[in-house]
Amino acid sequence: MIETYIMERIEVASYLAKYYTKNETLLYRDFFSKIQNYANEFLSKDRPIDRLVVIYGLRGIGKTTILFQLYNYLLKKGVEKNNILYLSVDDLISSTGKNIIQTIKTYVQEVHRCTLPTLDKKIFLLMDEVHFDKQWNLCVKSIYDMAPNVFTIVTGSSSTSLKIGADLARRTIEAPLFPLNFSEYYSLKNNIVSEPDTVPYFEELLFKQNISTITVLNDKIEKLRTDLIKKRLQLEDELQDFIEFGGFTSTLFLDKLIVRRKIREIVDRTIRLDLLQIKGFNSSTITEVLRLTNYLAIKEPGETSFQKVANALEISPTKVKVIFDSLEQTQLVFSVKPYTKGAKSYARLPWKYYFISPSILMALQKELGVYSENKKGIVLETAVASSLFRIIKKNLIP
Repeated sequence: MIETYIMERIEVASYLAKYYTKNETLLYRDFFSKIQNYANEFLSKDRPIDRLVVIYGLRGIGKTTILFQLYNYLLKKGVEKNNILYLSVDDLISSTGKNIIQTIKTYVQEVHRCTLPTLDKKIFLLMDEVHFDKQWNLCVKSIYDMAPNVFTIVTGSSSTSLKIGADLARRTIEAPLFPLNFSEYYSLKNNIVSEPDTVPYFEELLFKQNISTITVLNDKIEKLRTDLIKKRLQLEDELQDFIEFGGFTSTLFLDKLIVRRKIREIVDRTIRLDLLQIKGFNSSTITEVLRLTNYLAIKEPGETSFQKVANALEISPTKVKVIFDSLEQTQLVFSVKPYTKGAKSYARLPWKYYFISPSILMALQKELGVYSENKKGIVLETAVASSLFRIIKKNLIP
């Protein structure tokens, strides 16, 4: 019965929260403050507009953890646990056969003894892996339109963003989540509160050539060294570990050999499952995508010519472009366009492609047996490029 399932989810949520947040000892990522602000605004306003948030990104980067950190935060704010419903949509569908809207209507009816339009108290819906409901976008749109007293936050794979049509987009705060940066990695792994406001100084230096920030940044780096020394850690060792094993909150506390296998699994599942939602690729094309991903991991540094890749993999340049576009949509890779003033040369010049995290590149290279000191340069280049990519994308998020 769906009623029994809902009551069980309400009761078990606090135990899941303890697991995912390490009994609330896991520190917050910078991203969490944005979600926290939306929740606070919803609680403080009579008819808040920003009450539907869609978090999407690669598997294993901490989407579920953020939901449960929000769950803990809401309880501390005085929100009753019956007013917070956490659902893992894949489990919901496999266990009950019900979709999102059927479940939420039953929840409101059985727990709050009313309907969505007549709901007179503020409730929170935290829905994980929402892409398992093929009609999730229509469901959350209906909830938003019918119930002004419901704050909905959903997570999904990177392809989830493609399901947000123009009509839903007007109601939605899109919040892409990226792999950990170094500051988040060492903070979470070592339980050290990171030095605040470092990134804006880097932005001032990199994008505005404000050299006065160098002194401030050096002071912050020395503060970081001091904090690490207190933990009997070395900055250089931590940086190397981040490049090779960091990026994913799901692998933070695992053995290093297991981390590589887990990262490979994330890559494989993203390609085999998420790409099917993006382009409807068949099994033959999925094999070509896996081959192309391995090719990207072992190729020499520099631009990526579609024609050269096509020749190497014996597939058409057109299909190569489709695959690269699709990999970008999964957020496994991102591209850097050529800098040129002419439209003709822009169209002709090849682009550069990087993995979204250097730990993905390292895991693939180690598995394929191609990593050597000669590859260290492209790994470091990937680390820098992915950090700059995050900064640019972060500044586009409301």
